Amino acid sequence: MSVIIQAFMTIPILLNKSIKNKGYKEAAAYCMLIFCVILVYLFKKFNLYADFGLIIALLFIVCAMLLWALFVILKDIKNKKENNDFLYLPFGPALVISALILIFFQSGILNSAKIWLYL
Repeated sequence: MSVIIQAFMTIPILLNKSIKNKGYKEAAAYCMLIFCVILVYLFKKFNLYADFGLIIALLFIVCAMLLWALFVILKDIKNKKENNDFLYLPFGPALVISALILIFFQSGILNSAKIWLYL
């Protein structure tokens, strides 16, 4: 849970930083990650998993986008390592937020996970 919260907090910051530095390829990769999550959510919401052809198309589209984004992001990390241009983000706030969410909404999250896994 804390990794998901850290991703939600980090991707907009990295997207903003890459646009300011005119790294449009990296910005497109971050947008692809967001688009993949939205696409999978929409497939689940509109119950499009019944058609096998759509499932295969979704699988290929998401895999292609994620592989491209991974390649671009890893290349960007390599360039930043050489330039010493890192963005340090603490992981502690994500841990605290996820702990608070789990303390107050544990039963709802578990019920949602059961419904999600068994449908």
